[in-house]
Amino acid sequence: MLPFALKVVWFVLSFTDLKGLLSCWFVLGAFGRSVGAPWGPFVYCVGCTILQGIFCLGMIWKMNPFIMPRGFCIAQTVISSFGAFLLTGVTFAFSLATSLAVLKPKTWGDSHQAFLNWRPAYSLPIIIFPIVGTAIHVAFVVKFNSVHPTDDFHCDSTNPEWVRFLGYSGLPFVLSIPSYISIKSIVRVDKTNKHLKRSRHADMDDDAFTPVPISRKQDTLQRVEGHTMPSRPPSVQLSVFPNREPTSPSISNPSLSPHKFHLPFTTPFREPSSSPDTERRSSPVSSSFPTFINPANEVSSIEEQKKGLSSEFSTRSEVKESRDWRDVIALENADDIAIETGDNKSGSMKWSVDDTGKSEYDIGKEDDVISGELGSDSYRPRPPSRPFCASGPRKGRRRVHPNLAPAIWRMIIFQVTFASMQLLTCISTLVDVISQRAQPSPLGTQHFTLLFAAWGPVILFGHLPEVRQHIIAWRRKS
Repeated sequence: MLPFALKVVWFVLSFTDLKGLLSCWFVLGAFGRSVGAPWGPFVYCVGCTILQGIFCLGMIWKMNPFIMPRGFCIAQTVISSFGAFLLTGVTFAFSLATSLAVLKPKTWGDSHQAFLNWRPAYSLPIIIFPIVGTAIHVAFVVKFNSVHPTDDFHCDSTNPEWVRFLGYSGLPFVLSIPSYISIKSIVRVDKTNKHLKRSRHADMDDDAFTPVPISRKQDTLQRVEGHTMPSRPPSVQLSVFPNREPTSPSISNPSLSPHKFHLPFTTPFREPSSSPDTERRSSPVSSSFPTFINPANEVSSIEEQKKGLSSEFSTRSEVKESRDWRDVIALENADDIAIETGDNKSGSMKWSVDDTGKSEYDIGKEDDVISGELGSDSYRPRPPSRPFCASGPRKGRRRVHPNLAPAIWRMIIFQVTFASMQLLTCISTLVDVISQRAQPSPLGTQHFTLLFAAWGPVILFGHLPEVRQHIIAWRRKS
């Protein structure tokens, strides 16, 4: 007979196990909400409640099978096995879900809700297996009349004892064998993570000098606010046309103040002339170049700047040879505005902004065609050069490599642990059957694994940040 002191200790542990059962409901409920699939944690909690509840009801008879009613003994034996079947079925479904998730590394970066969504295949281990397993167990218990009171904490099949293999000590272990596939999943995840780590280093080396075009909508205005237009070199000669209309009638000062731009206006209708000056003005060069200051006064301003810039350009002759002045102007150019001439009826001028995908530097290169070389009537387009960024080479956006969610890692560990507990549950029964003992062991390994059923999920999933957030939210609402 088991000593009464041991039964008292087990009574305290069972009472503590009730607290573990309540904690299991809270933790798994929060876990189900965090992963967006409450069906799995709910089924596990139901099975754990059945298993723990029918065991704790034996406290009414002081956990003494000899004074328990026979009907209750049979019910306790069958219901305990049914609860174990539910726990094993939902763990098997979790094994299928995590194995499918591990086999698709590209989905690791996505939300981990997808791999726990309900699938019709999960009804086989969660619904069909518990019903069929319980029916087979009941048939053998009734046929062999295997339930008899012994020195134990609860009623169970004792004569013959091998009937336990059809209950919690046999069929659950067979169904939990695929859970050991999770060990292979861990090895696969480790290899995949090593491969991703190598690819990260490769990306860091490859993306170091990836050129990125300058944004014309965001970067341009930010640079204009803190900079002014640099002066053109004295070697630049602009072709000034006397018959050209000024930019605005109200402008008398050729120098523009910062942050001020003159909007386009409509000029009066003029008959087109056939003079060489008119043909030159209608050329693509003059029609595509925007005029921001008075052309008539620009020559005088350039002549005044020659004296001040002569010394600077003499000391920087080497820099001038290696770097063209167009690079500086293209980087400081505020915007590229193209003047489109209207038809002969209206004679108006239309201003439009080219919103293409080119960088600001490329557009500045194409538009900046007025130089000393363009004094002649011929127009030679400048070949596009390599994009240049004043701030140095920019790194391309690094790919976000997928990583296995922490919840899946905890589930894999839980599956391996649960399968190990099922193996531990079978050890005492297996030893008794092999040794052909007349009475089964009063304190077996199945009594210890019963405590893990409630506290295991609390220990493994209770430390997840998402689970803690949901539990804290429930406490605040209450």
